[in-house]
Amino acid sequence: MVLPKSYVKNNLNDIKEHTGNYMVFSTKHLNFPGDEKRVECAMEAVMLCNSLNWANNLHKEMGSKKRLNVDIIFEASKAVLMDRAFTDDELYQFYKTMREILAFGNMIEKFNTDDLFLSYELEFILLGVSLKNQKKNTDKERELHELYGDAKFSGLDLDSFIKEAKRISKEFPN
Repeated sequence: MVLPKSYVKNNLNDIKEHTGNYMVFSTKHLNFPGDEKRVECAMEAVMLCNSLNWANNLHKEMGSKKRLNVDIIFEASKAVLMDRAFTDDELYQFYKTMREILAFGNMIEKFNTDDLFLSYELEFILLGVSLKNQKKNTDKERELHELYGDAKFSGLDLDSFIKEAKRISKEFPN
């Protein structure tokens, strides 16, 4: 997206500090009215291609054969730069893809990352530690929660993690 001048002005330090998050295009060489807008529209399509690649990688990692059509969006960016209309067939593919993108966006919009985590209390119950034995609010309990969190996010393979989680849960005082 093209950042408004007010945004750039107000966030210049962030832009300077995190240059990898931003890309600047010089538009000095654009001579005709509408060229800047044409480049902006083409870049919107290119940015969408990047998001679609992310979505397609997600589908692939989840074992789904579903893929969003990146090619037609990239072709749209080229057509915009060349001021070329799509053929009927290209229009059909473009709008079909846009509907699929919207459907995908609506699905992941409902996906709240805050809902991905369950409480340690729940997990410790599943590991055999009663809630009564967890709620003593002792230094030992806080230490065990920290050890558990370290193990959970350490990258251990699943069997090793479960073994470590069971070991930690056995250390809870009765």
